[in-house]
Formats: sequence, C-alpha cells, structure tokens
Amino acid sequence: MDRYYDNQTVSLPAKDLQLTAVTALFVASKNLEVDPLDLRTCIKTLCFNKYSKSQFLEKESGIREATQYENEAPSSLDFIMILIRLLKCRLQTQIDCLESTVDFLLEVQTIAYDICKSCIIDCQMLRYKPSIVAMALIFIGF
Repeated sequence: MDRYYDNQTVSLPAKDLQLTAVTALFVASKNLEVDPLDLRTCIKTLCFNKYSKSQFLEKESGIREATQYENEAPSSLDFIMILIRLLKCRLQTQIDCLESTVDFLLEVQTIAYDICKSCIIDCQMLRYKPSIVAMALIFIGF
C-alpha cells in the first residue's frame, strides 16, 4: 500500500484509503496465505458493500502496476538466512570447517533471528534497509 501511494503523482482522496487498504490486504493474502481472502469477503465483510467488484479489481490492477507486479520485498529475516548460508558455504569450501564452527554459526543465526523478530515490529527500524539491519544483527550474534 505504501509503495502504491509513493508512486502516485496526484493526491488521492481520503475516501480512497479504505478501498486501497482492503485491496492491498487482498493482494497480500493471495500471495502469502494458503487460504486467501476471497473477493466477496472483502466486499461484504470488510467494506460493508461500499465498493463494487469492479472497483476492487480496478484498484488491484492499479496496485500491481504501481508496484511493477513485485508484491513482496525481502525482509531482514530473509537476509539473515541468506547471509548465514553464504557464510557457511564459504567456510566449508575454503577451509575444512570444524563441527564446532558450524554449531557456532547456527547459534549466531538463532540469536540474529530472535533479535530480528523484535526489531521488525519497531517502526523506527523501517528507516534502515533490511540488508543493513540483517548484517548488524549478525554482528551482534557474533
């Protein structure tokens, strides 16, 4: 939803906010949930029949175009997992990695992951790139 509004060249009316929010939830649900929201639920339950099916579909199209059909962005958790895996692969191919080293990296990953779950809910952390947050948390884990 934020990326949709960031890409708008004109100011949208406040009455558009509910339709945009519920449509963004609908799009995210289709991409992330095993049992996603259906359009009828969005129209009847979440918006109390304030918007039509065609308005939802038009808004969905607008959101997808504004975000260039990229619905997900990597989080700090994703970067932590990737960076630790890369570090493990690098260590195993460059040197004969001891079992204790692998165990240590697993502990670092666990510490970084646990702290990251707390950081994600802090809106002050949103100003930093997820990759930078991940690297900082991995260094804290060391």
